[in-house]
Amino acid sequence: MQKINRITYTAPELAQALGISRAGAYNLMHREDFPSFTIGRKPVVRLSDLEEWIDRQIQKDPHTTAESIWGPQG
Repeated sequence: MQKINRITYTAPELAQALGISRAGAYNLMHREDFPSFTIGRKPVVRLSDLEEWIDRQIQKDPHTTAESIWGPQG
């Protein structure tokens, strides 16, 4: 069986990819400036949109920290 390349991340997958908590990923996905959308009732983000969003955050401030992007993790 051929592996399917994912083009979207759910909140738990986003959390794992970014190394943040699931709650942090859900909070991020509900931000107005974050490029998430829903499929059914599940929030998702396209990988390409996520990469562009991260690049924009870094361009705004080259000294950007993870906490300033997706909030405090705890």
